[in-house]
Amino acid sequence: MKMVAPRGALSEICPSGLRSGAGPVPLGGLIRSLPGPLQRNLAHHSPAARAHSPGRRRHDVSREGSTPQLAIVADQYDFVIGADTHAASHTLALITAGTGAVGQQAQFPTSPSGLRRAVDWIERHTHQSPTPIVIDSAGSYGATFTEQLSATGLTVAEAPDVAATTRRRRGKSDAVDAVAMAQAARSLDINELAWSHPGRVRSEAAFAALAGASPLPASSGNTTHYRLNRGGDRRLNRALYTVALVRMGHDPRTRDYVTRRTREGRTKREIMHSLKRYISRQLFRTLNGTHPATSTT
Repeated sequence: MKMVAPRGALSEICPSGLRSGAGPVPLGGLIRSLPGPLQRNLAHHSPAARAHSPGRRRHDVSREGSTPQLAIVADQYDFVIGADTHAASHTLALITAGTGAVGQQAQFPTSPSGLRRAVDWIERHTHQSPTPIVIDSAGSYGATFTEQLSATGLTVAEAPDVAATTRRRRGKSDAVDAVAMAQAARSLDINELAWSHPGRVRSEAAFAALAGASPLPASSGNTTHYRLNRGGDRRLNRALYTVALVRMGHDPRTRDYVTRRTREGRTKREIMHSLKRYISRQLFRTLNGTHPATSTT
């Protein structure tokens, strides 16, 4: 699933004259960490859009000018996995996306080795095909598991609410809850797999840390030094690197900055670190200004 950058973001990040074409700019997983939920295209939820059956859309390409059909999870994936998370253990349940048939279930401890076994279990039973994992309490009990799954390249989403009537009808257990989460996710709009962490990124410094663009202190004695931050979202970090590289070659202001810093004795690597930090600050302010955080009070 691709999301589109606000119109002003590209002009802030890339100098004019360097953009090829006028199409949208995909930002992918970057948006999911913004402070507030993004506005979705209401046309997908209009009565006219719901009046048409989506059918199987794996290879469907909408004609230009036609009304886009609502794509749901069951039409796009072979499997869905629900994860009911707790402090000591996580319970996983796999279902067939198209039919809702319940497949394998397993429980794993929350230790590092247990989480690694859970990832291996997912890859083995899904045959490494793209599979959304919907996680309950992804921001608390499931936070570490969510980070590990994301680092592996798996699709992770916050579990949808399971109605109380469903719980009363099926009973209550970790396995039942995991199955119910996966079942509820089958009918979700595919765009709803992109989820936000409201309040997670509270400042541009936090955003830079998320992108791996915040230098880490490595001073010793009277020497002040900073080293490369190898953490954060490496795909986002790579995007910042690419923007900085283009600016260094084509943007007059950036070239002047590089020249000045070089005269001051900075290495090319140190200059690149600084540029990525500035670009991450600019990107955060642009996106946060377009999609402000919703109030929680």
